[in-house]
Amino acid sequence: MANSWNPYWGESGYFRIGMGEGAIDAECIASPFDATYQLVSSVPPAPPPPPGPSQCDFIFNELACIVAPKCHWCSLGAPIPGFGICFDKSEDCPFQKAVA
Repeated sequence: MANSWNPYWGESGYFRIGMGEGAIDAECIASPFDATYQLVSSVPPAPPPPPGPSQCDFIFNELACIVAPKCHWCSLGAPIPGFGICFDKSEDCPFQKAVA
């Protein structure tokens, strides 16, 4: 007899039972011979991974950051020239306005 759960249960979707056992005769239904089964997962998909580091995260030099096409330099406002952090242009400078 074919089960109603899926083809991965029992013997490739079938199970053995004798006629009259458990009143199975009264509970049987039929389906078309060309019926198919589509595996549907009840497990929700995993969340997307967090964004990885941008190219700007690896630039530690003000000039290199300024010339990088997708980066801008954020000065930390210290009296030391070049003291700052390189950010992706899509991110705001958290300290002050970007120099470049």
